[in-house]
Amino acid sequence: MDFESIMKMPVIGQTIASAIEGGNKWGQTYVNDSRWIGNRDNMANNVIYQSTLWSVGNGISNGLLGIAGIPSDVVITLYSPS
Repeated sequence: MDFESIMKMPVIGQTIASAIEGGNKWGQTYVNDSRWIGNRDNMANNVIYQSTLWSVGNGISNGLLGIAGIPSDVVITLYSPS
């Protein structure tokens, strides 16, 4: 199945499009932050740190939900800023 076919699927396509848009907005906040001008290595390290922390936190909280957390894990994976 190719990307275009997946994007045409009602719920999955909308979720992916929303995740891409959210990721672009999140990334733009880093690009526009004057703390990172001339220091892309630190910016990249901070992005990796934030993404990892966010993913681990969500993984732990969803792990506590057990089977009920599986659908939210799929959405969180798509929305993960990493």
